[in-house]
Amino acid sequence: MLVASRLDNLDAAIDCWGRRVIAAADQLTKSHPVAPIDLTSDLAAPLLGIFGNDDKSPTPEQVNQHEAALNEHGKTYEFHRYGPGGQHLAS
Repeated sequence: MLVASRLDNLDAAIDCWGRRVIAAADQLTKSHPVAPIDLTSDLAAPLLGIFGNDDKSPTPEQVNQHEAALNEHGKTYEFHRYGPGGQHLAS
């Protein structure tokens, strides 16, 4: 997400069980001064997201926030969510 929001010459990007796309202020550091979700408007490539509904990072709620930000900025994306045993769930 970070790279795809910074470069404009990518054909596609993948957020595969991405971590800290949504980060609280206390999670930001000198080496990670901005949460990737704050760069959504700059995303220049279609995004494929693969997430587990049992994951703690990102949580399903954070994936929902990520999806809402992509929709808000009119970005092209496709999310897949997986449940227990790798069962594919609707996105």
